[in-house]
Amino acid sequence: MDYAFEFIINNHGLKTGSNYPYKGIDGTCNTQASHPVKITGYEDVPVDSESALLKVVANQPVSVTIDASGSKFQFYKSGVFIEDCETDLDHGVTAVGYGTSEDGAECLYLHIQYTWYIVGAYVGGKRGERHSQTLFWRNTVRAF
Repeated sequence: MDYAFEFIINNHGLKTGSNYPYKGIDGTCNTQASHPVKITGYEDVPVDSESALLKVVANQPVSVTIDASGSKFQFYKSGVFIEDCETDLDHGVTAVGYGTSEDGAECLYLHIQYTWYIVGAYVGGKRGERHSQTLFWRNTVRAF
């Protein structure tokens, strides 16, 4: 994740989909397009710190790395997704909020946005565990 944020800073921002649409053809990059999306820095959220992650997510979206290799995740439709996963984190998503199960104790979930085919997802696990399920609080980054 850090490499992506370094690129944005060194590139003086990113272009938007509306001012630089994807065309799906080989060609040269338009380096003259405007860069309306900018960040001035980023900070890593402490590894495996549930409380630190929740504090940041309460205030702003956070980039999170997850294991998206399993077919159950790839065909996820709705609800809170809780499945065993590998520790090979291979996909960047954005955590935009969080919640807990109705009893507030057993299940913590993050509201995730990503660009595959679903606008939002809820991915969770038991509170306080270093997750063998859904390794979410690893490699998380907040940008500013």
